[in-house]
Amino acid sequence: VGAAPGAAAECAFEHYDSAGGANAEQAHAVARALAPLLVCAPLPAGRSPAAPSLSAAAADVVLHQMRGPQQANGHDCGVYTVAVAELLCALSVAGQLPPLGVVPPAVRALTPAHVDERRRGMRETVHAARAVHAGKRVACASCITEES
Repeated sequence: VGAAPGAAAECAFEHYDSAGGANAEQAHAVARALAPLLVCAPLPAGRSPAAPSLSAAAADVVLHQMRGPQQANGHDCGVYTVAVAELLCALSVAGQLPPLGVVPPAVRALTPAHVDERRRGMRETVHAARAVHAGKRVACASCITEES
């Protein structure tokens, strides 16, 4: 998410869809819903982020359809989402994100084998957490359960 160069009133999003663009309409709806919560234009001198001059509600929302890795089945979309998000976050933390609209090489290099490995890792994490919390009360953000 960011302001596109030369278009101070444009709020731009990148959409990585492992299902060949099948979710473009939903992605655009999410971008339109998130845009009012973001400040997509630079703030003028003297203005603080608490009092932005232009929210994305007044901006055009642009959705860049990114050419990311594609899934070979109908059930790995969530794992692709996590894998791409992890890569993008790591690049952002390292200050290595490419310009808006450019697919990072690390994302282009993501293969079905990497996604399979990530899925196995997620499954192992869930099973390990269940084993640790078996028979204990476990609190989460929206529930409290007792496993027996």
